[in-house]
Amino acid sequence: MELACTAFQDVVRCLFTSEIDIVATVHVKSDPFTDALKRRADIELVQVNRANRDALPEDLAARFDSPGRPSPGRVASGPGPHGQEGLGAQGLIRGQALVRASE
Repeated sequence: MELACTAFQDVVRCLFTSEIDIVATVHVKSDPFTDALKRRADIELVQVNRANRDALPEDLAARFDSPGRPSPGRVASGPGPHGQEGLGAQGLIRGQALVRASE
């Protein structure tokens, strides 16, 4: 599992300290690494559920689409590296999304 891999954690930490916009899905259960990400002051935690999952890709992309900002493009969804579904896909029933807009 990626969360157990130190190299993966290092890359994620690096991304979260960079000047890029981030939308990432994370599981609901408690884990020291993901809990630390969820507690960051620059993170908005969005609940993902059956009622909102299909509209989330467009809704989250719109948050980054403001005057003077480059277009965010399309928020990707679909199978992950291990076959799990991504944000907005039918397979994700419950989870959380971490959202951070760069300065």
